[in-house]
Amino acid sequence: MVKVLKQVIGRPRPQDILVSPDFGSFPSGHSANAAVMAATLGIILWRTWIWAAGAVYTAAMMLSRTYLGAHWISDTIGGLLVGAGVAVIVWAPLALKVHRERAASHPPLWARRLDP
Repeated sequence: MVKVLKQVIGRPRPQDILVSPDFGSFPSGHSANAAVMAATLGIILWRTWIWAAGAVYTAAMMLSRTYLGAHWISDTIGGLLVGAGVAVIVWAPLALKVHRERAASHPPLWARRLDP
């Protein structure tokens, strides 16, 4: 998705760049990858500390790409939104199935059969 958007938008990178990146500035692929990993782990494992660590990791990636001059801040925000969006879109069709499997393996107390 990032490569397609970079080709379609074709936004130039900042002039004072400290690294040698590929073509196109918007959206940031590094930020998108960080957001995909953070959102995927957060959705699958559903722990508060994973969400917090993922947010810190993604923010650090966004700041580092801006600091190195590889992206404008709007590029990194765009990468965050693309990455989180892709994670949610891929997860959505699976969410109902996983919910049903969890419910079947752990029925509520009132639905359990009690042996006398």
